[in-house]
Amino acid sequence: MAQVSPYPDGIGPDHLVKGPSPMRAWLPLAVLGAVLLVALSGVLGGQPNPVIAATSGSARLELKAPQVLRNGEFFELRIQSRAHQAIDRPVVAVSATYWRDLTINSMIPAPTEEGFADGYFTFEFAPLAAGEVLELKIDGQVNPPLVGVNRGVLELRDDTRVVARLNPALRVLP
Repeated sequence: MAQVSPYPDGIGPDHLVKGPSPMRAWLPLAVLGAVLLVALSGVLGGQPNPVIAATSGSARLELKAPQVLRNGEFFELRIQSRAHQAIDRPVVAVSATYWRDLTINSMIPAPTEEGFADGYFTFEFAPLAAGEVLELKIDGQVNPPLVGVNRGVLELRDDTRVVARLNPALRVLP
């Protein structure tokens, strides 16, 4: 009578694993923990948007914008201009280098005039009296080919005179 094997065909006692080594048991948990720590640190984005500001005798300019994004991600910028003195022709100017490979979907409120000159997108609005605030909400999206850092300039102007200036940067990860 033939002896019956307790194992399926082609499997023998040498194929059996006797139990995970301590290193094999903890390694997946350690890797998962490291990934979670990196995600929670905010290095890869996902943190609240910081506010950067510049103040002059004529106005205060604030930008609330993401500093880290990923390809294809939608984002929102908020620009607030508070006039300390009357500004007859308020113009928000954004350097082309800051908006390189970004698609701007909307701007609320809409400017009275739009243009491009000397490497800046310019948006003119109605006059601001002392104490008035102009708040812009700009929605956009990162274009897929963009990876790296966009550095630029954001200015509040009274016609052509620069009233306040910021130097924002946007890092885009794949």
